[in-house]
Amino acid sequence: MSNGTASGSQYPKSLAGKTGSTQHPYVESGYKDSWFVGFNPKYTIATWIGYDQSNEQHYLTSGSALATQLSSTILTKLDSVHDFPTEFNVPDGVEDLQKPVRLPQINDFEAEFSFGLFDGLFVELTWTASEDERIEYHIYKIVNGKHEHVGTVKGKGRYIDNQVDYIRNPTYYVVPVNPLNDYSGQRSNESRAF
Repeated sequence: MSNGTASGSQYPKSLAGKTGSTQHPYVESGYKDSWFVGFNPKYTIATWIGYDQSNEQHYLTSGSALATQLSSTILTKLDSVHDFPTEFNVPDGVEDLQKPVRLPQINDFEAEFSFGLFDGLFVELTWTASEDERIEYHIYKIVNGKHEHVGTVKGKGRYIDNQVDYIRNPTYYVVPVNPLNDYSGQRSNESRAF
């Protein structure tokens, strides 16, 4: 209600809603229907403006603003009798939804053979991780045509495989996964350590 197609509302208290309109099939810049569905902390309202029989002579010259204005007028009249609350209050125990998880497309996946003083020989796998630290990354290697899940990391773009296979030199890749619904994104590019 503070911006967009419903921002013309004159209702002074809390109100949430959705506007809608249907373009006229015969008149350019004309509208066949205009509607608004909304609610305040106590009431729900739905208004529709239009013609039962819409043709070249019967159409609206304005879209959803008409229905929004009608709803505002009705709610203002009702408010004078019912004195609606000025704001929405969140009931106890209700938590905000988490922001949606956007799975990244990984194109910079790399596998590198390395040696550490304490770790010995290993394959270091790296990629650019998303800023969303909730994302899980499932690491796979392909050995003799079979895809093996070798590990999972959360929120970071690095994994160490201590099972170095010199002879078969497996191909690695990573798949980002949304932990909220176990949805898998597209797998990354493939890479070999040597």
